[in-house]
Amino acid sequence: MSSPKKCLLYLVYGAETYHQEAFFSVVSALSLLRRARESLEIQVVTDCPDAYHGLPVTVRTLDSETRARWSQPSGYHFRMKHALLRDVLETCETAVLVDSDTFFRRSPLLLPERVAPGHLLCHAIEGVPRGDAAAPGRALIESIWAAEGVTTRESVLLNSGVIGLHASDRGILDRSIALMDRFSRMAREVYILEQLCLSIVAHEKMETRQCEDVVFHYWSRKDIFRAKIAAWLGKHRHAPFSENALDDIAMVSEKLPRPDFLYRMKVKIATRFLPDTMRQFAKELSYGCYPYPNAFDRASGPCWWKNAAENAIARGKSRNREEILAWLETPRLRWLIGPRISEIHDFLRHDRGHEEQVAS
Repeated sequence: MSSPKKCLLYLVYGAETYHQEAFFSVVSALSLLRRARESLEIQVVTDCPDAYHGLPVTVRTLDSETRARWSQPSGYHFRMKHALLRDVLETCETAVLVDSDTFFRRSPLLLPERVAPGHLLCHAIEGVPRGDAAAPGRALIESIWAAEGVTTRESVLLNSGVIGLHASDRGILDRSIALMDRFSRMAREVYILEQLCLSIVAHEKMETRQCEDVVFHYWSRKDIFRAKIAAWLGKHRHAPFSENALDDIAMVSEKLPRPDFLYRMKVKIATRFLPDTMRQFAKELSYGCYPYPNAFDRASGPCWWKNAAENAIARGKSRNREEILAWLETPRLRWLIGPRISEIHDFLRHDRGHEEQVAS
């Protein structure tokens, strides 16, 4: 089989959640290609090939040996992204690596079209990584700047939810990998080391292009979008390209669910009669109970409840889970929330993520 000139890549491993994200992202890409009668090679490199059964994509098994080779010597797992992309560009003219926590707004063919020699495609440009000398990661940034010979201190931070390169520029990945290997031990607490290294090696060497208009990257409030996607999968996993499934993809929107104005005003007024410590908690619970017209927005309800409990503890409004559960017995709060109060009580009592938050 000849190597494709253009390729869309996914690297997916670990928990089932990541495979659900990637499955939906791939289907969102394929749905747009099908409706436009277009095609594009899509490869999924994964430790769970069965999760992509039935999708018209090339699935490559990520075995333990390859995973170790791509993540060594430091074990920094985001190093694997650059290693995979570097390997694929040995045989593919243009490759675009897309994170699993994405879905497509427009045709995925627009991504390789924005890649050319001397051009780096990223998801977005996030600005200049500045901050005072004591800021977390600042010393690391200064060290990487010095190692790469950057003198202007004006390099931008690129969001690497999407990385696209032409084969002639694959050497840029060798440099980013070398920097990750050099600084990974220093950067154990710096989550964005991979983005920093890519941003700095590309600084003044490559022209940067973005694709926020093509790909939505939900790196924030993931719980909401994961709930929407889980609801879509629950309905369409076994027939992801049916007309109903394709229509519903558009219903999994990039907007955070929010009640209408009248409902928000009602909640605002009603919560005034609660103790100050409980007001924000009650507001967030009620947002999770709102009867959103969109079924996939309704699926996010438990996310609001979980966040309400975690935020109450984080803000110092509540001491522990038991106190929060006791709040649910408050008559005024029970009146505000209505018949779903028992459902919320059971959810918060059994939610493991909430227990971990309390314990921490």
